[in-house]
Amino acid sequence: MINESAPSDNTLQSTTMATITTFETMDSPQTLPMTPPSSPELPEVDIEWEEWDPSRTPNFLHHCLAGSLAGISEHTLMYPLDTIKTHMQCASCPHRLRGTTACADAGIYSTLKTLVGPNIVHPARLWRGVTTMLVGCAPAHALYFSAYEACRAASSKHREQSPVLADAVVGIVSALVHDSIMTPLDTVKQRLQLGYYGGVRDCVVSMWRTEGLASFYRSYPTTLAMNVPYGAAMVSTNEFLRAAIMEHTGKTGLDVPTTLAAGTGAGLVAAAVTTPLDCVKTRLQTRAAAAAAARPAVPRAESHTGTGGLQVTRAVHSGRAGCPSGGIKGPLCEPVGVGFGEAFREIVRADGPRGLFRGITPRLMTHAPAVAVSWTTYEIVKDWLQEHF
Repeated sequence: MINESAPSDNTLQSTTMATITTFETMDSPQTLPMTPPSSPELPEVDIEWEEWDPSRTPNFLHHCLAGSLAGISEHTLMYPLDTIKTHMQCASCPHRLRGTTACADAGIYSTLKTLVGPNIVHPARLWRGVTTMLVGCAPAHALYFSAYEACRAASSKHREQSPVLADAVVGIVSALVHDSIMTPLDTVKQRLQLGYYGGVRDCVVSMWRTEGLASFYRSYPTTLAMNVPYGAAMVSTNEFLRAAIMEHTGKTGLDVPTTLAAGTGAGLVAAAVTTPLDCVKTRLQTRAAAAAAARPAVPRAESHTGTGGLQVTRAVHSGRAGCPSGGIKGPLCEPVGVGFGEAFREIVRADGPRGLFRGITPRLMTHAPAVAVSWTTYEIVKDWLQEHF
């Protein structure tokens, strides 16, 4: 008896031919759809700001231009406070110029009144030496922010495991690049702020002739000892505050208020913890000029009225004439072995431990807004350059 439900040979043959035809039809290009099926648009996802994105900062030139403008803004806007800070830190410096530095216990207002006069007749004294910052801060900050972006990109893989350490290393490397340019100019700046020399050219030529190239980098080790922890503290605090503020406010990207607030906090923390080293640096950078200007035994001295009516004394040396003997070197008659340790002990002997924190108030008042202005200017200019170029 034949099973009716079983397929016949004809039926199997027809089914097989139909299947083959179907696969051939599917492989034929004429049967493919000409347009793909439409799919819903995906929402745009913002990249987290902690993750370095090459498209966010694509051009080295952008870093340089933005960093240069940031540095100029930072140093010029806060320069008068920096001048007051320098005078306060040198209030107990030996051989300080009479009439340009307040007494050892003077505060901000007393120092300001001494500099500009009771009726503000010499406001230009607060800006003496600012030319050095206009010349030096542009290339120094261009390299600083370029190094920051490059190191940030290189450390992106390590940021997840230890973000604070990664940010600290970024700040240290950036500070090393920055200080190699700024240390000589900062030495010239502080000597001009205290009233020595007739201008930038006079200062540079005199230092080169009488003290040699080493005088421009005498404070470089101390500057590195100060700015390495300063850079580490500033960058790590800045990044931490940015993340904390954005998490608290629910923002997904940086804006001006966030950048300003984080920069202000970072400047306060970094400046506070490095004030003692800044006092020693100031002493090292200005000590030789102070001793030379005040020595009565120099062969010849020239005096003239400088910027803002400030009486400027420039010592004109001729070899070692007039220098006392015994442990003395160089035409400026600077004691042998004056370095970090001797400058540190000199400050403590004169003012006690509190002398290491002299000028901390104007230093905080300078660095808090300066860091905020610098980072905000950098981010704004960088974004503008990226958008238009």
